[in-house]
Amino acid sequence: MSVSRDCKWIVCGTFEGASVWDAKTQEKAIEVEGGSFVNTVDISPDSTRFATCTEASHEKGSITIWNTLTGERLVGPLQHVGAVRGIKFSPNGERIATVCQAENSLHVFDSHNGGQLVKINGIGFSYGWSSTTPLAWSPSNREQIFLGSGNSKIMSFDVSTGSELAEWQVHNAGDVVSIALAANRKFLATFTGNSAGISFWDTSTHSQIGSVIQDSQRIWSIALSPDCSYLATGGFNGNITIRNLSNVLPHSYIPSLVSICAFTMFARRISYTFSSLSWH
Repeated sequence: MSVSRDCKWIVCGTFEGASVWDAKTQEKAIEVEGGSFVNTVDISPDSTRFATCTEASHEKGSITIWNTLTGERLVGPLQHVGAVRGIKFSPNGERIATVCQAENSLHVFDSHNGGQLVKINGIGFSYGWSSTTPLAWSPSNREQIFLGSGNSKIMSFDVSTGSELAEWQVHNAGDVVSIALAANRKFLATFTGNSAGISFWDTSTHSQIGSVIQDSQRIWSIALSPDCSYLATGGFNGNITIRNLSNVLPHSYIPSLVSICAFTMFARRISYTFSSLSWH
């Protein structure tokens, strides 16, 4: 599932398609047919469109973009050679990125006409964690994508050219399963598919910052609060854990003062998805 930024809509993927729900009335507003299992969804920043990833098989997948209010098909289906394991609109909504498992590739499309803008092969995508997407857009002068990959690495790419900007090692072993980019773009939170825990990385220097967080439960995905002060983890046991990062990260990376009221408000706005954990 995914929640729109204006908190008006909730989109849920199902085994047969996707549904749009009114977040205020809890009534179903739109239902679209995916033709098969929809494993991931995302909503555009302006809430007018939503995207679905349909997995017909491990060898075939596609993405489609829909009108949130009417359910009209706007773009697609855009076919991929292999299952699509994730989808993310860019911060301005003009582009959309996907990760394709079989081709081991990152694709970037024009979200209005479906034209492919960039394709990057050999990203080392994790095959073992098929329902999580270690993918994050960075809103900056040049749109940048951070991508977690196999061999314990994080890579960043210039979306306009497809060129690799940086690559760095996160842990000694395991695939980078999920990443969360802080709203201030100063740091990333990452975790791998082993027992290495959750670690934090400076996006400019690529150096590790703060303490590593260990969790006794098997983690599914992570999210950072809008003020960058709290970390939420979703576990396979069905629990969500929220941690205050004031004692984990240097104060230069997070606000020095956070109110209890703000924390309560953020905590009420968690959405936990089977594809990712996102904070709205």
